[in-house]
Amino acid sequence: MDETVDFRNNLLAKICAALQLTDAQFQSAERSYQAVGDWLGEDEWLSMLHPRIYPQGSMALLTTVKPFGRVEYDLDMILEIDGVTELTPKWLYNAVKNRFNAHELYRTMLELHCRCLRLVYAGKFHLDIVPARTHVLLGAPFIQIPQKPDQDGELHNWITNNPKGFGGWFKKQCEKTSLTILEKAAQEPLPTPVVAHKKPVLALAVQLFKRQRDVAFGNASDKPSSIVLTTLAGTFYQGEQSVEGALLHIVDCIAQLVESDSLLTSINNPVCSDQKLCASWTAHQCAKFADFVRTFRRKLRNLVTIRGVDKIAAELRSLFGEETLGHRGDLVSKAISEYVDETVNKARGSGTLRYVHSAGLSTTGTAGISIQRNTFHGREE
Repeated sequence: MDETVDFRNNLLAKICAALQLTDAQFQSAERSYQAVGDWLGEDEWLSMLHPRIYPQGSMALLTTVKPFGRVEYDLDMILEIDGVTELTPKWLYNAVKNRFNAHELYRTMLELHCRCLRLVYAGKFHLDIVPARTHVLLGAPFIQIPQKPDQDGELHNWITNNPKGFGGWFKKQCEKTSLTILEKAAQEPLPTPVVAHKKPVLALAVQLFKRQRDVAFGNASDKPSSIVLTTLAGTFYQGEQSVEGALLHIVDCIAQLVESDSLLTSINNPVCSDQKLCASWTAHQCAKFADFVRTFRRKLRNLVTIRGVDKIAAELRSLFGEETLGHRGDLVSKAISEYVDETVNKARGSGTLRYVHSAGLSTTGTAGISIQRNTFHGREE
């Protein structure tokens, strides 16, 4: 891997690090998650059904991404009870709602959504709790969650889901490469956070895929869901050993898919094969997704051909946005600054930093002009 490729992959990993929960945010989410689980588990009626709360989606897969244009992260949880046939989704939803309303603080944070209940921790994150029961026919790990409300606005039916199975499938896909292995993710409590450079290549690729989706679609209601992007990325990942290489291959394969399957009828949940993930998409939504994929592929292909820090930085900002992250500037500038601190300044300090006319700064080889160490002891008189 030449230095420019290494530089780009280093920046991509650092962008992922800037997008995920910080240690402080994770600890805060963990405390809140535990407190919510304790409160729900102490309910008179729910406690008889042995409630279990566990993460799903990005928290379980270690692919959290800072929302584009706002502060709060979206953290998804499942509240699973025993598979009692007589219980309706409406009853379970209302039981969880009533329990939250019985809490002096939670009732002020509660937002009701069509199939989940959201607790808003202002300026930090949202906890979206989806009520579920163990599947009455299939058993664990399959669950049943409320289907979207009917025309009367009520929850009448259950649909099958398998978030734990999806987590296991994603872990297996991550292990296609021997360079990085996903640490075993506990389903209860929260998975331990992993620093970006120790994450599986696939997990990093999914983070960047989701971020580009957010940049491209903004808050549009028809933006592709994370499970669609994660499923496609996991399906087409072939063990590439760099984030850049993985993204290029994945997006190339998806571009071929949208050409051959314009209505995306072949995209199924890998652990619920009868669940077509794009079944509710309109033809317009499918076409918009296809345009997004083609644009993403074009930008990625351009990224691997350009040279120069400024040009690479500009293309990365185009891909992943210029949203500021405090006083250190946008996330691309932050990544470059950290790379310089870790690589260039270290090489300068050891006397191995050189300038090669055809390539610019280099930290390897013997050709070129040596860049002397900086010693800032004050101005010479």
